[in-house]
Amino acid sequence: MNPLAPVELDDLRIDSAAGESILTNGDFSKEFDHWFFSVDNDLPWHIWSLPIQVLFDQGWLGVIAFGLFLSVGLWRAGRQALRGSGQAGVIFASGVGFAVIGTLDSLIDSPRLLLLCLLVLWLSWNSGKVAPADARALGRS
Repeated sequence: MNPLAPVELDDLRIDSAAGESILTNGDFSKEFDHWFFSVDNDLPWHIWSLPIQVLFDQGWLGVIAFGLFLSVGLWRAGRQALRGSGQAGVIFASGVGFAVIGTLDSLIDSPRLLLLCLLVLWLSWNSGKVAPADARALGRS
């Protein structure tokens, strides 16, 4: 028996306890209406680039908005890291790491990673509010 041989299905029927057919279009007379096909292996359909995934999900405006959000956040965190803020340095390194890995993989298809990405970017936008306190604590005011 060939495991790759095609299988033909026709005139499918699942009956309820009352003897009525539960399936709609079990004979495929209306082609694939009322049928949903899925696959367990999503790798052929996976988008392997963060910018392309954002383009696919949100269009060009989404790419522009995400790019501005990312670049301004990294710029602000990097500026504060150069001024001596250790916390901003960690946030900057996290954001750059996310952006570099995002060029070769789509990291936001998991809700947890998307939340982590947005939290890091939010912290990078707000890193300027934390840095002066760090400088005063180190005696560099």
